[in-house]
Amino acid sequence: MKVGDLVIWIGKDSDHGLIGIIAAITSPEHSLYNRTTYDVQWADGTDGLQIYDTELMVLDNDPER
Repeated sequence: MKVGDLVIWIGKDSDHGLIGIIAAITSPEHSLYNRTTYDVQWADGTDGLQIYDTELMVLDNDPER
């Protein structure tokens, strides 16, 4: 995943299925949790901060990628 990728929330809560764009990536060295986390700008205008990759899925329309 990289900044600008379109993603969908696959986590287990009421916002399951929410779509957004990755706005920032925090490397493990700078993360409180010692792993890569992602900040996402959701379609409803809210920010998702420090989200794990296991909670996101990239939406890819380009089969060549």
